[in-house]
Parts: sequence; structure tokens; C-alpha cells
Amino acid sequence: FHSICTNRTIRFSDLFSMNDFLEIHWGYHIWEKAANKIYDEVTEEFLENIDKIISGSSLKLNYLASCFSLEGDVLSQWRAYADDGNGYCIGFDANQIIDLPVTALEVLYDENQQIHEVADILTNIYNVEMNLPEDERYGTDFFEICALLACDLTSLKNPAFSEEKEIRLIH
Repeated sequence: FHSICTNRTIRFSDLFSMNDFLEIHWGYHIWEKAANKIYDEVTEEFLENIDKIISGSSLKLNYLASCFSLEGDVLSQWRAYADDGNGYCIGFDANQIIDLPVTALEVLYDENQQIHEVADILTNIYNVEMNLPEDERYGTDFFEICALLACDLTSLKNPAFSEEKEIRLIH
């Protein structure tokens, strides 16, 4: 608290080092379910190419997150993240934060909606790729959109955490 106020800085943490082991793995779990949902509508090559990027993204990309809540006073938050109620609650001006070099993501907790949204994204990526000449498929644009998808997967969390109403800044 003192450092944040004194230095006017926000802390970001590696998503692989969060206190919830499933933190980064939940999104991959949803990607797998979405891929299975559209399996008969796309090619196996397409799904394998996406999987190479998403599963390998942790080797090439280091996702850092700073997590906020839309709810200012939730007992579970105090217990889990504030030394069992001995911490501080700090309010931030969202208009100031949004100007940072980050991607702001509202966390989605509904598993069915998560699967549906990821399946829609995959279908759209597939349609774009299949409209390209064969020798232009799976190039730089494909890698970049899949890397963005991997980033977006970090905003999907287990429904058990829905009380948090989290907004996540990803860098």
C-alpha cells in the first residue's frame, strides 16, 4: 500500500505465479472445449496450428496482470487478498488506468458463455484463413490473432470466483 501510494505505481504479477493454480490453465481448458465444439466444422490442421500458438504462448509471451474488482467491499476478497481483513482497499480512476499500455479485460465466469465466445472467435479465424490463398494461410497475421486469443483466454475464470467481479489489466 505504501509503495503504491508513494511511487504512484500499480503492481503487475506473472499469471503463472498467481495463488490460484488454475489461473492460467482455465482459459486453455475452455479453448479445448470450444475446439471440440467446432471440431466437425473446421480442419484438424487449423486447430493444431492454433494449439501450437496457444500452448506455446507461455514460452514466448509473459502475461502480467493487475487485478481489480468492480465491488469495493466483498468479504471473500478481504479474506483471500488482504491478510484476512488487515489490508487496504484502494480506489482508482478507471479513466486514468485505461491510458496505461495494457489490455483491460472484464473477467467472464460463465463457463457456457466462455465456450460459446471462444468457439465463435475460432470460427471467425477459420473463415478468414480459409478465404486466403493456401500459400498465405497461417502466417504472421494468424500468429498475432492467436496470440491475442491467448491473451483473451486469461480473462476466463472458474465460476467459483464470480463474486470477485474482476477487471484485469494485462500487459
